[in-house]
Amino acid sequence: MKNRLLLISMLFVIAFFAAWTLRPAKAADAPWTTYTNERFGYSIELPDIFPDVREPDNSDGVWMQSDDENYRLTISGGYNVLEYEGKDMLKNRLEEVAHIVPDSDKSGEGWYRLIYSDDGGRDGNEHLFHEYGVVNKENWASFTLVYPKEEEARFSATAQRMEESLSLPK
Repeated sequence: MKNRLLLISMLFVIAFFAAWTLRPAKAADAPWTTYTNERFGYSIELPDIFPDVREPDNSDGVWMQSDDENYRLTISGGYNVLEYEGKDMLKNRLEEVAHIVPDSDKSGEGWYRLIYSDDGGRDGNEHLFHEYGVVNKENWASFTLVYPKEEEARFSATAQRMEESLSLPK
C-alpha cells in the first residue's frame, strides 16, 4: 500500500511539473524579436511566444495568438489625422472598454496606457488587456497584450519592456 501511495504521489508530481513546463514560456524569459511596421514606421520589441501571426490586408500591424488562444497580442498603427495627443487617445479608449483596472488609465505627452478586463471575472476565465499607445503629430501606434488575470505578475515585466520599446519614427 505504501509503495502504491508513493507511486501515485510521484506520478502526480511528474504530471504537475509537465503541465507547468508545457505552458507558454514566461514572456520575460522567452527570446525577444523586433517587429517593424514598414507602412507607418513604428517598431516594438516583443516576446517570441506566439506561433500564429497574421497580418491584415492594409498592413497596419499584426495579430498574434498562442495555440490555445489564451494569450494574444495585437499591434497596430495609423496616421494621426485627428491630431490627437495621448490624453485624447486615452479618452476615446475609455469610452469603448469596460471593467477598467483601478489606477491603470494614465496618459502623458505622446502616450497612453490602459488595463481592462474582458468580463470582470464573472465567468471565472478573466483575461486582462494591457493596452499601450504612442502618438506624434503624424502617426500613432499601439499594442494590446491579452493574458489570463491569474498570470498578471508573469506578464507585468513583459508589458513594461514592450511599452519602453514601442516607438514611432522621429
